[in-house]
Amino acid sequence: RRQRQMCIRDSLMMATKTVHPPAGANPIIAILGAKGVGFLMIPVAAGAAFIVLFAIIYNQLMKRKYFTFNDLRQ
Repeated sequence: RRQRQMCIRDSLMMATKTVHPPAGANPIIAILGAKGVGFLMIPVAAGAAFIVLFAIIYNQLMKRKYFTFNDLRQ
């Protein structure tokens, strides 16, 4: 059953050209390795934090203004 679900998921990602290997690898490792939700959340949280940090640094280097909470008040 799992193999069929993974095959369908991967086929849909390839058909829509939205393949994202880490997004598919995290659940596979968690399910096949019998790991808990915490194991899945740590890599996801670390990856999300890295992306946000990289975006902030990149925007500072490019002298771009990125979203701030002051934008909501206007």
